[in-house]
Amino acid sequence: MSIPKKVVKFLAGVKHEPVKHRTVYTAYDKAATLRISQKIVGKTLVVKLDREFALALIPANK
Repeated sequence: MSIPKKVVKFLAGVKHEPVKHRTVYTAYDKAATLRISQKIVGKTLVVKLDREFALALIPANK
């Protein structure tokens, strides 16, 4: 699965490194697939603040 263009644009000014992996549906599964700690795998959370949306990134183990 490729990264959606909206996400690429959103991350344009942020230092990051995309990592290819098989399709997974949870951050826990992503950490297990990549054989890395859940502490360094992020899961995204979209929240509505007043009338705008915000994107939060939290560790997979939280």
